[in-house]
Amino acid sequence: VARIGGGGTGAPIASGFGSVSGFGSIIVNGQHYDETAAQFAVDERPDQPTPTSVDSVRLGMQIQFEHESNRVSRATVASEVIGPVSSITASGLVVMEQSVRVNADPASPTVFDGFTSLTELTGAEVEVHGQRKATAQIPATRIERRPATSVLRVVGTVTNFANGAFRIGGLTVRANQATIVPAGQTATDGQRVAVWTDQPLVNGELAARVIRVGGRVIPNNASLTAEGLVTDYQGSSNLRVGGIAVDAEQAAAAGGAGR
Repeated sequence: VARIGGGGTGAPIASGFGSVSGFGSIIVNGQHYDETAAQFAVDERPDQPTPTSVDSVRLGMQIQFEHESNRVSRATVASEVIGPVSSITASGLVVMEQSVRVNADPASPTVFDGFTSLTELTGAEVEVHGQRKATAQIPATRIERRPATSVLRVVGTVTNFANGAFRIGGLTVRANQATIVPAGQTATDGQRVAVWTDQPLVNGELAARVIRVGGRVIPNNASLTAEGLVTDYQGSSNLRVGGIAVDAEQAAAAGGAGR
């Protein structure tokens, strides 16, 4: 896990993303932010973010936000997968063919909400927050048990695209009938997408109704503070943190070896 910060080119707006680790203001990436005037949204259906309030934000949720002098103007929380649990593993669980790892480290444990033991979750619907590793596994920052509904969501990288279908992790997604946003985009191998449907799985496959193509959007020239997993490490000048390309060649390392 890495925490990064970088300056923009003088624009007053700043951006950040990471997991919520505390309140009394809102704490993300170890920093307190004033959220009293912020507009909040939940990114569940990718083409229709749902307005909400800070009261719905919970520990361990993944959040992206914009702020000026640590005063948040808007923020969006987004899960990585919503769906039924198919099995429990030694280190976590499998949700719609997505491998989810639970962190038992007392310094930063996975937040459980609505249950106390993973054994309670077989067949249950859950909402998982976290940032994927390069292996496609999701180290969960939060797992919340949800009421049974037909809403399914998965976010990840497209693989094996062919004949109107592709895979995210081990899940086959049928895209033939989906609305694609932004308009004019197409899903291809290697792209990050957010997939949503209100239809149940059919033979273990997801028939998408909405697919958003593209990863995080950072305002032009904004400074950025982010915390996430380091992936695609090719050297200090070529790596990714939370899916964002980073050149850390000139960065000062603290709290570790910088890799």
